[in-house]
Amino acid sequence: MTTMSSKKSMFIVVGVLLLSMCFMEMGAGACFLKSKARIHIINNVGRPGVNLSFRCKSKDSDLGSHVLGYRASFSFHFCPNMLGTTLFFCSFAWGGGGQSHWFDIYEAKRDQNCGDCTWNITPTGPCLVTSSAPLKRQLCYPWK
Repeated sequence: MTTMSSKKSMFIVVGVLLLSMCFMEMGAGACFLKSKARIHIINNVGRPGVNLSFRCKSKDSDLGSHVLGYRASFSFHFCPNMLGTTLFFCSFAWGGGGQSHWFDIYEAKRDQNCGDCTWNITPTGPCLVTSSAPLKRQLCYPWK
């Protein structure tokens, strides 16, 4: 019976060590069992002098308000949740007309294979860059 108790204790110790290592890794900025998602937002709403104001949020995080000059970019990263339900949404405004638009900038089901998601924000809607240069293509969505 002592041998069985020793094996059980050893199993528990190894399990606790593995969990501790996972939590230390998460504290160092790594994600647990999922890859980190990176979002890049680029102002393409018009011409030089037209600023893009925006605010992005999730259920757990508010990234605050930001303003981008023409063709400037903003990036953020996060760890998608294990349930596949992570959602970041953003409101966008430009041109001083007081009108704002919003869009789900990261939706887990749609973007799960997008490790680096680059979004060109245009007047007609956000466009996801789907491949790298020189054959850049964009998948454009309407505003919500």
